[in-house]
Amino acid sequence: MLDMAVIRIGMDPTLFTLGPLQLTWHGVFTFLGILTVIVLAFRRARQHGIPEDAIYNTAAWGIVGGILGARLVHVVDFWSYYLANPFQIFNILGGGIGLIGGIVGAAIAGTIYLWRSRLPIGLALDVTAPGIPLGQWVGRLGDIINGEHLAVATDLPWSFLYIHPGSPSFGMAPQHPAIVYEMIWDLLIAGLLFWLFGRLRPA
Repeated sequence: MLDMAVIRIGMDPTLFTLGPLQLTWHGVFTFLGILTVIVLAFRRARQHGIPEDAIYNTAAWGIVGGILGARLVHVVDFWSYYLANPFQIFNILGGGIGLIGGIVGAAIAGTIYLWRSRLPIGLALDVTAPGIPLGQWVGRLGDIINGEHLAVATDLPWSFLYIHPGSPSFGMAPQHPAIVYEMIWDLLIAGLLFWLFGRLRPA
């Protein structure tokens, strides 16, 4: 049968629900991914003479900008829905973020803070860059559990089959683990950025 030699994923995407609040694996790993970027940037920036206070403040601006950017991209992606339900635009606890918007929003907000504080923008972005794909790699672990990024059906032995009713992919045929392919790409990008650091001028 098609599902005999597949990787079955049966974890509940939701850790627990408390009233209107819901903690999901996606949220947990998103937080850990952001933390990965911040911790790595902090260590690398400190090694290159950027003040600790500046690192914390840049991270704070980046988090706010990332949340706004991620939500904005999601709203634009599903504009027809939000046009009909405009108040749902502000219901971020209900879910809905765009990863690319988060990265771009964080970079813009962080850059604004660096510019206003007369800090070395190029160096700060250079020390931060390798952590972004690593943070994305961590965050995607939550997507693997959720099964929300659908892919093409396949009978390859490394295909994913979601067997928990709470997963968006529940009831679907085994599919390519597209997220895993992206995670491999994330590691390759991170490795390239680490290697390029200090080799390209100007910062």
